[in-house]
Amino acid sequence: MSRLPPELERKIFTLDAYHDAREARRLLFVAQRVKIWIEPLLWRLFIVGPDEEPERSEIAESRSSIPTMGVATFAGILARNAAMGAAVHDLFFTAVGDTYVGEARVVLAQLPHLHNLGLGLEQPCHGILDALSPGSLRRLWTHLTELLDPASAAEGGWHLEHHPALSNLTHLNIFPHPALPSALRLPSLTHFALQIDDSDILQSSQLPWPEFRQAALSALQRTLRALLIILVDWISGTDESFELDSDPRLIAQPGFVLFPSGIGDAFADWVEGATGGMDFWEHADVFIAKRRAGLVDENTFKLEPVRAARPESPDHKVEWAQFGGQ
Repeated sequence: MSRLPPELERKIFTLDAYHDAREARRLLFVAQRVKIWIEPLLWRLFIVGPDEEPERSEIAESRSSIPTMGVATFAGILARNAAMGAAVHDLFFTAVGDTYVGEARVVLAQLPHLHNLGLGLEQPCHGILDALSPGSLRRLWTHLTELLDPASAAEGGWHLEHHPALSNLTHLNIFPHPALPSALRLPSLTHFALQIDDSDILQSSQLPWPEFRQAALSALQRTLRALLIILVDWISGTDESFELDSDPRLIAQPGFVLFPSGIGDAFADWVEGATGGMDFWEHADVFIAKRRAGLVDENTFKLEPVRAARPESPDHKVEWAQFGGQ
């Protein structure tokens, strides 16, 4: 019999379960009361992909701490256990494509409290947001090109700000798309990250950069606290980053941060945040707080990781350095 107060005992077991979801399964056999506390926590985070064995190395590395399974297997488990679906808060879909997008919709429709969603899209998955419970989502990592049907633009615009599934979204991490201004008008948005690579140079004339800048400035006057520009695999240099880092109106905003060398392993960063670590959002928040407090030079708006996060090593921290804007 435990000599600890029940509330303290529960906290200890809960922290242990958060530390490593796979190893926490052994806690289910400690006592019935511990099983009641811990079992829902084991269902809070999953990585789901095609039913064949995931081959990407970063996913394989993450399996040591995060349950990973095929989408059909996951859908079958949810169909047999509704309580599991209600407990899932964080989910990363790998390689969501037309081969199993229908099953992905079935899965999402059974997760009423999903807060954090990563979509690794490889094929068009138009309408997949419609499967989400209205207002549940808080964080989204995705490619809008595969997510949004181009026909929507011809029918009157994208209007992401009116989508029920995004009404309470606070953190959005996306890539360039004509719908960028609409995304910045999401009613609850506080953190926005735009990942840009060299291929976007070729499409720059097709993307609404002037409208994006104006929408960003307007959003920063409303709910937006962090506007992050992330250069991914950049070759041409920041001088060609669509003038986003030379617009004095943006630079003057304490919430504007440029990552000139990316954020390291983006998937590992997502895992870091989903498992309670400091992801790039939190590092940016710390930096922005220093800007607002005048602890860094007003022209310092660049943040860069010194070394990348490694999802298989919780003790391997990410170090960040700040650089002057000029």
